[in-house]
Amino acid sequence: MNQTVLINFCGIGIIALILHSYFKRGLALTLNFFLFAFMLTFTKGGEHTFQFMNLVKAEPQNISHAVISTLIWVLSFYLSWCIAEKVIERVAYFKNRIFPVLLFAGLFVAYFAYAMEVTAINMAGGNALISSNNDFLLIPVYIIKKQFYFSLYFLAAYFLIACSEYKNRNWKIIFFILPFINTWIPQFFGLGMAQSIKEMLTLIILIVFAFMSPLRFDYSGIKQFSRKTFSNTEWVNLFPVVIMVVLLSILFFIDVFKIYDTSLLVSLLPLGFFVLLAIKRVPLLWVTFIALLCLMVFKQLAIPAIVPVGLLAIFQLITKFYFIKNNSVS
Repeated sequence: MNQTVLINFCGIGIIALILHSYFKRGLALTLNFFLFAFMLTFTKGGEHTFQFMNLVKAEPQNISHAVISTLIWVLSFYLSWCIAEKVIERVAYFKNRIFPVLLFAGLFVAYFAYAMEVTAINMAGGNALISSNNDFLLIPVYIIKKQFYFSLYFLAAYFLIACSEYKNRNWKIIFFILPFINTWIPQFFGLGMAQSIKEMLTLIILIVFAFMSPLRFDYSGIKQFSRKTFSNTEWVNLFPVVIMVVLLSILFFIDVFKIYDTSLLVSLLPLGFFVLLAIKRVPLLWVTFIALLCLMVFKQLAIPAIVPVGLLAIFQLITKFYFIKNNSVS
């Protein structure tokens, strides 16, 4: 197995996810999402890219840096949507709400990039320096954070334009400015105070909206398949999780049998926990227990992995307390 296997898998994975979207979300949403994602990520391929591109060392005439980068971004964007929806379903209060899905989708893309970056840097022979305590397995926090906000602004624009109650409003196109805000602020104001303020405000607004905003996904008017067709069977719903499991297996193989460094497997923990959270049959208590064990064993390196688990557990506790309080008052 060499680096082309992972590249080919990303292409096959996108085809499978397009089919999943086509069967489950309809033709219009599928075309809108993948075309929108391709255009945005392709034009920003030079600036927003995974170090995974280091794997492409030869034959540049056969495959473009920007195209591969775009394939990886699009794959991670749609996977994040599917996985985040499954994770949020564990908390009935947040089911089908846009902003909780946004929060977990952004985290997913960040961790997807984290796993790719770690494998790519080490496979390419690059020795990134551990410059401070803010590094996770040779990957500085700002890289993970960059992917989080880039995906967040893109998905926010798409959800609000195509999948919310605003989709029928004439002014909905104004949301298209969101991805560009994420790019314009550092371009015009640099990466200093303005960037920090933007990131802090974005995170605060997102968390507040996740709890307070009733805005839900609205698929009304979208043509979907009849339940009598094979497209509504359970196996279609499994596409995203199966793709995630295969991807983790490929990265596992590369880290262990190509790079010969089992310590790199820590970078796969966040995505592994996302898969566990997406499978409702696995109790959240068990996932939380495993996360705490990982924290005890790997200490700081396990922090990225326990974030989505801890966040979901907090969401669940707060909503339970909220309903208990309201019932007692009534």
